Amino acid sequence: MIVRVHKETLSTGEKLDLSAQVGLLTRNIKIVGGDYPNMQQDSYGVTVKVGMTSMDSSTFTGYARISNVEFYRFGHEGYVDPFDPRYALAFSNLGDNSPSYVRNSTFHNGFSPAIGVYGTNDLLIENNVIHHTVWFCMETTSDNTTIRNNLFALHIWEGSYQNRYEPGNVRWHGCIEAITATNLNLTDNVVTASERFAYHIPPQDCSISAEKRYANNKANTALICLGILPLDPVSSATKCALITGVTAWKCLYYGFYYNNMVSVVIDRVAAIECGIGVFEMLIGPNPITHVAEDRHGDVNNSLIVGTTSSFDCTVDQVNQNDDNIKLSSLAVPFKARQGGKGGIAMIIITGGPNSAPEKPFAGIMSYPALLGFMVINRIGHTLVGLVMIGTISFFTQLISTHGSPTKIIMQMLRKINSADCVDMDCDGLKKVLIFDEDGTLIDGTPSTIISWAEYEWDGDPRRGLGDYRIPKTMLTSLNGDRISVNQIAPHKAVEFLLHFSSTPPKDLRFHLMTRDENATILMKVWYPSPNRKDVYVNGQFVTHKNGYYDASNRYLFKPASKDNPNEYVPDMMTDRNGANYYDRNTGLLYILVQGSDSVTIKTADTVIVSFLFEPLTVDEFFGEQIVMHVCSFFNLPLSKCRLVDIVSASQSSGRRRRRRSTSESSDQVVVEIANEPTNSTNGTVGDPDQVSTSQINDIGDQIVTIGQTGGLSSLTNSSNVLGMNVGYIVIVPVHSLCFVEEPVPEHEVVPFKTQPKIRACDDQGQPISILGTSSSPWIIKAELKDGTGSNSASALTGNDTVQFVDGWANFTDLALSQSGSGFVIEFSIISPASATNYTIDSTALTINNRKVKMVVITMATEALEFDVIPVFLELRDEITNERIEDIGWRGHVWTTTVELGPQSPTDGVVNGTTSSTFDNSTSQTSLSISLSSLGTYVVKFRLTTSPAEYDIYTEVLVTIKSQAQVSMVIEDTKTITMKFDGDYNTIVGTGTSYNNFIAWVSNWLMGLYQSVVIGNVKVSPGSIIVTFTVNGSLSGVNETIFSICGSIENGQSVTYNGQTLTLSPYLNVGRTAYYGVSCGPIPSSSSGSESFPLAAIIAIAVTAALILIVVVIFVVLWKCKVAPKSKTHAIGKAKYFGNETDPIDEILFREKTFMSIRDQIPVSPIPPLATIIDDTRRKKMSSGHSERSRSKSTTITPPPAYTTVIRVATPVEKPLWKY
Repeated sequence: MIVRVHKETLSTGEKLDLSAQVGLLTRNIKIVGGDYPNMQQDSYGVTVKVGMTSMDSSTFTGYARISNVEFYRFGHEGYVDPFDPRYALAFSNLGDNSPSYVRNSTFHNGFSPAIGVYGTNDLLIENNVIHHTVWFCMETTSDNTTIRNNLFALHIWEGSYQNRYEPGNVRWHGCIEAITATNLNLTDNVVTASERFAYHIPPQDCSISAEKRYANNKANTALICLGILPLDPVSSATKCALITGVTAWKCLYYGFYYNNMVSVVIDRVAAIECGIGVFEMLIGPNPITHVAEDRHGDVNNSLIVGTTSSFDCTVDQVNQNDDNIKLSSLAVPFKARQGGKGGIAMIIITGGPNSAPEKPFAGIMSYPALLGFMVINRIGHTLVGLVMIGTISFFTQLISTHGSPTKIIMQMLRKINSADCVDMDCDGLKKVLIFDEDGTLIDGTPSTIISWAEYEWDGDPRRGLGDYRIPKTMLTSLNGDRISVNQIAPHKAVEFLLHFSSTPPKDLRFHLMTRDENATILMKVWYPSPNRKDVYVNGQFVTHKNGYYDASNRYLFKPASKDNPNEYVPDMMTDRNGANYYDRNTGLLYILVQGSDSVTIKTADTVIVSFLFEPLTVDEFFGEQIVMHVCSFFNLPLSKCRLVDIVSASQSSGRRRRRRSTSESSDQVVVEIANEPTNSTNGTVGDPDQVSTSQINDIGDQIVTIGQTGGLSSLTNSSNVLGMNVGYIVIVPVHSLCFVEEPVPEHEVVPFKTQPKIRACDDQGQPISILGTSSSPWIIKAELKDGTGSNSASALTGNDTVQFVDGWANFTDLALSQSGSGFVIEFSIISPASATNYTIDSTALTINNRKVKMVVITMATEALEFDVIPVFLELRDEITNERIEDIGWRGHVWTTTVELGPQSPTDGVVNGTTSSTFDNSTSQTSLSISLSSLGTYVVKFRLTTSPAEYDIYTEVLVTIKSQAQVSMVIEDTKTITMKFDGDYNTIVGTGTSYNNFIAWVSNWLMGLYQSVVIGNVKVSPGSIIVTFTVNGSLSGVNETIFSICGSIENGQSVTYNGQTLTLSPYLNVGRTAYYGVSCGPIPSSSSGSESFPLAAIIAIAVTAALILIVVVIFVVLWKCKVAPKSKTHAIGKAKYFGNETDPIDEILFREKTFMSIRDQIPVSPIPPLATIIDDTRRKKMSSGHSERSRSKSTTITPPPAYTTVIRVATPVEKPLWKY
């Protein structure tokens, strides 16, 4: 039955006849899955399998002729493997010509696919109705399966089936899943309501002339009506894939989606009210391989409709909260994402796959391919546009349009990301080229449409486009003057002068993306080097327009005449593809590109040398003599050297770069050293005298060295040569070496604080920037000059040999090993051999003795009496603070001994290893000492050498505790500050003096107050302020404070180093300050109120503490004995959540005090997350779904530990949460 939905004749003349289909599901013969309570959750129904079996070496092959049968509640969800297909009906391994078929039957309310065909060829499936399937509606991997006149409805994707939510599931099956089938016959079928592809089928071969196998199939309300993915096995023998015979209606994302390696033709299809009607993407070859294939994507004889007159935006809405829609976001095309509809997206031909469906379906993850095009022919489209998102040529003919603009998508700012090394618009979207060959696309004469390539040039700075992107070489005239941008490029985006912003490629290829063999352009390509450029068309050499072979078969060049410098520039009217001329004077290669054949430019391995002579002394005969001498010098056949040009002084003023005055006023003989051009891009001249690339490079290195060391006369056999250029580089002879920075020493062994920097200079004393070549650099060596220096044992150390880089020789770590004066360092060229006469000497250097310090790297500063204290010491350079690598650089033996400072305890003795020698390899030594009694010690380490030269001290303060102090119970700690009258700098000072005072005051306090622990003694200026901590029992600390207060009140004096120090009337205990003889507190204002006695404060504090203890005891007794008698109190059998427990724990739980444990335990017990997931939330927690996984039950039982309840002020139990 067919229900008419919409019928319309479009303004373009095409007729639409859209309808819905109705199918009857009931049949008299029924195969029904038995119902049981958990059937839907288990997704477990009836299955029928038709296959083969073996018994006693006999094979039995079954068959089934299914007609007018109803399959209801069928299949086992998740079992979709071909070797175990648990579908409503599965045919397995029945071979060829099986009598089986499936006709006039229905399949509905299933948990799996309805039909599977595996290893069963020639099967007929027709006139069936299939409704509500999971994974796919049916699958065939067999040969010659015929699927005819079937209705498929409601194909459910397994990733959101039964409230699953599987973001990791990237499977995209078709309702008709037949991508691996062969010779498939597909006619008159309808697929509706598919949650992924409607048709996932193999394309046909364009070259097969027989009747096409796909016809009159329909699909509607799918995400993608027909889709082919990058990894789908399109036959490698197929050079062109054909998609035909399908009408796509209301497909949300794409009507037809093709993404594979094979060229594609989409013919006789219709895409109506789809997100994007047609999307084509071809893969490969990768452009970095330089392989080009002319692949194409065509759309022919088809109808594209954006919206019909019955389309209603208020009705045709998508539920964006549907899980299937959420989990298909990677497939959303750009146009559908914006809410609009697109007709035909311009083809994308890219060097590699975009990893769909794991990545965005329309994403581009590789560079565009080198070649490719798209043809649109005989297309009717209405109320929808051609959407251009690609980079390939686009040909159109016989396009019927109505209200359908052509839209070229602009570049997106979000694609510009400097973190990805992208700081400007990508060119891809700016290179759309549309050939409207008959004018039907734009309602006019045949035309060409180009994209807005100059969009935002010098506009939005975020796009990184503007005149500053133009290479400076393009904006510089031959004499070095600046060229205006408006002069050289008045019309942006239509330039044919090519400058590279970086180094030009050695090999370059041009081709026109056209089918017109007469289409011609003249390219000009600028090269920074004068190496010969050989041009090939289809791999065959094209002679330069000024090139010729002489009688000796030498390949030579005719120079352009002085009166007509453009004499050899190719003529677009008369010359053919590949005609070329290289003007070395300007650096421009002129090349004609014509038709569809590619033109390849190969830069030859060449040495170009220009010899400079006095004006008016050079003619062609003289030039040939120079060529002969150069070839003879390098022992080369004459065919490898050729005269390229003779430039008179009057011509040289127009050179492309500024020259030195010698170049500008000289005649030049330009000589090329290179092999002859090969006949093909992959061939050789077959010459036994062929010169290798390495030989040519070596000749170039030798010529540069000869020019810089003054050997030009030997190379040219002429004493009149003034100079030489190699390529466009002026070779300047070296006159001498010059210091940029001379060496300045630090002291012996340590690298000079100023390292020498040397350059080669010309006869004017100017530095030479280009010295040697990268493959043959100049090398300089530093040596201590013989007979210099007062210490003959001193030697030059460090890296004494460096290369010149960009004309600089920079030393980094030169040093002299021992002290002395009068040292001279000689710097000499050691390569090339012809330049060894260049030397330069430093001024006489004075090297001071090295300053050394001894550092304690590990030592405890607190210990017990007689405990072993490990000590590790290291020798370091006092200036750099770096460890001295070789402490025996002058033959010293380094020894350290331990002493005690004068303010250490008088009864203290240092025991253990008190002397040790430093290890030469590590510059370290170790000691193990112990100290005999309580107090603070100044432990002094003395460093001496043999032979005697160094005598150095290092000190460490060490506090020794008694066993009684360690065993003392610490109940209180107070920080106390007091003050001595006296001059801080005179009495305390710094360094050793400071350490001695710390030790003295520490030991004085320890001797006075032995019932407490004195620690952390510090001294600061402001008279002499002493801060320390008192640790001990409450009474001990209080007694110490009273005693100190008394000493201050009495103005006690002590003697230190013969000087009398008196305690000032100042005391600070914790954060409270006291002053005066009564030690009262400092008032907060100047009100004149009397100070409060310290003793009274202490008494008040003790009384308050006793009262607090009594209050706490009373509260606890009240809670335990009195509160339980209250009528509203019901501890019952509860501990936190109601179990039996100690009442004290319950009190602490319910009490709102700082002792309460209520905040530590949640009031309501929270079950594990897995026990509270219901059907609406389970989907948000699911990840991937195995093909074997099946839901057994939705009943969830909480663990026993969470079945408790809480009793609150009533004997009735009421759970706080439930399932």
